[in-house]
Amino acid sequence: MILPAIDLIDNKCVRLTQGDYEKVEYFSRTPLQTAIDYENEGFKWLHLVDLEGAKFGYPQNLETFRLIKKNTNLLIQYGGGVRSIETIEKLISFGVDRILISTLSIREKEQMKDLIKKFGSERFAFCWDGKFINGVFQVFDQGWLKSSELSLDELYQFYKDYLPSVIFITDITRDGMMSGANIELYKTLNKTYPKINIGASGGVTSLDEVHALKNFCSNVIIGKALLYGVINSQEAALC
Repeated sequence: MILPAIDLIDNKCVRLTQGDYEKVEYFSRTPLQTAIDYENEGFKWLHLVDLEGAKFGYPQNLETFRLIKKNTNLLIQYGGGVRSIETIEKLISFGVDRILISTLSIREKEQMKDLIKKFGSERFAFCWDGKFINGVFQVFDQGWLKSSELSLDELYQFYKDYLPSVIFITDITRDGMMSGANIELYKTLNKTYPKINIGASGGVTSLDEVHALKNFCSNVIIGKALLYGVINSQEAALC
């Protein structure tokens, strides 16, 4: 399944390069119009990321989510600044279909495990994004501003009996670079962790990559390549 991504700052549609908040590109289309276009092109899900929420620790762009939810039939996974049970309960009450968790799943693992027990694994998706450091995939959090000092393997060992519906993994050296997805990473992860329902994100630039990723991943997030028109949206929606 392909999920088009909309990243939000100040309720505007933006993209970052490698998660760098100093490298913000604003798009002229509103997030609502972009979401409507994606729905008309055939997509069923939307990946909505509150970049300010990720930076400051609490969602800042919920009005945009509510507008999209009210005016489309898209299923929405929402993330960015989801770091408390109060925020999770608020998002559920607003009708978020799947909640993206990053920092909370890394910094408050016991609490996150309890939340999975309470609300169900299908309600959540984790985002474990990082890069290789000395040959080990280290996971970053807090809007990619800090290394968690935990490896993906350490996190997996903790959650292996309480896995969420999907774990999206991004090689942040590829994100926003239009340099191609790290297909070998997902191939390796699929082989090493067969219990994980892996989602791919970061750097996807062609449908050929999408077809390759589908051998190892259940979900593929595409951002810039769709916004720029590098990948045909209607063709991608059929993948």
